[in-house]
Amino acid sequence: MRACVHCDAIFDGDPVTCPSCGSPTVDNALRADFDRIAEDLRQEDLVSVHTFDGPADRAILLDLFRQLRIPHTAGGAPLLHAGAAVGEGWGSLLVPEVSEARARAVLRDYAKGEGTA
Repeated sequence: MRACVHCDAIFDGDPVTCPSCGSPTVDNALRADFDRIAEDLRQEDLVSVHTFDGPADRAILLDLFRQLRIPHTAGGAPLLHAGAAVGEGWGSLLVPEVSEARARAVLRDYAKGEGTA
């Protein structure tokens, strides 16, 4: 079963795009995980655990936290001037307070080049 990421329609087949609105679809179980994480993020106080050093750091960490299923969001878009980041880095990695310890452990391993906790 697949679910639309935009209109929440559910399909018995495996369409890659939603026949109703044209948006991408995801596995229904994965959609349930996203919904749970989104609800966690709405109900929790968020803590900044990392300031991104650049676009590669941002992309790597967001993907790593997604793979490890650690609820997270990125706060603050990078401020760009003539193609270079200015201001306070490339944004912050935010996690719910209940996930802070695990997130910091993952970040320690990442800084050591180990990638995961």
